[in-house]
Amino acid sequence: MMQQKESAARQALRKKRARKRAIRLAGAAALAAALGALTVCIILPGMDGGQGADEAYTEASVMAKYLTARGVDESRVLLEEQASDTRENLEFSRTLAQTHGMRTDRVLIITSDFHLCRAKYLAKKLGMEPYGLASRTSPEVLRVNYLLREVFAFVKAAL
Repeated sequence: MMQQKESAARQALRKKRARKRAIRLAGAAALAAALGALTVCIILPGMDGGQGADEAYTEASVMAKYLTARGVDESRVLLEEQASDTRENLEFSRTLAQTHGMRTDRVLIITSDFHLCRAKYLAKKLGMEPYGLASRTSPEVLRVNYLLREVFAFVKAAL
């Protein structure tokens, strides 16, 4: 019983985080439309692949559903669901974009404020010219934890 409650609480938290990411992506979709971009590419979070063992849907699929429910044409949404970290996500997204005939020499990376620097660094290492759009991390108390984690991830990326 306790494990079911914990699993339900974990799933609710993941859905809440996915909704926040989707809201960020909705802003990105509006920006892309204003800039005349051809496609919105859903970028999933790393490390756990965006789907826990007890979850029926990936975070990317939840974000895609959120965007299409708010008017983004389904044909403009691509899902990258294989990556387990930021580097893989950039590599797999580049391949996915190229498969759909898109240029990948210049990319817009939309992520959290604490993650943007490392994501742009990795994109540059992969030969892309990265531009960034960051969302603010809240609550602030979480930001300290994420920034600390990001320091270690950046050192790993630089090696």
